[in-house]
Amino acid sequence: MTQLQKLDIGSNNIQTLGAATLVSTFGRMPQLKELYFSNNTIGDEGAAALAPALGKLTQLKVLDLSYNGIGDEGVSALAPALRMMTKLKELSLSHNSFREGAEALAPAIAMMTELQQLDLCD
Repeated sequence: MTQLQKLDIGSNNIQTLGAATLVSTFGRMPQLKELYFSNNTIGDEGAAALAPALGKLTQLKVLDLSYNGIGDEGVSALAPALRMMTKLKELSLSHNSFREGAEALAPAIAMMTELQQLDLCD
């Protein structure tokens, strides 16, 4: 799937184990520009498992991780990967459960110079 540009795997109840399993797949998608991974309840562990692979998706323009039960630990684990995504135009982490994790997230968002839409609601 080296030419794949959009992947929508939202609302599939992937959970933590599924997220960890998908990590190797993302490495084979260098042209991926849009990733919709919402409503899969991956939690903090799933977010931490995804983080290294997400950091390699440097062409990504849209990332939706909403409704995943990601808390402070998960957002803190994602922050270094998000720093690598300087081409992101849209980022959604809405409807997760982080608070203090926003402190780790802020420097990553500052690196996204092309960001046009940021959704952190609820």
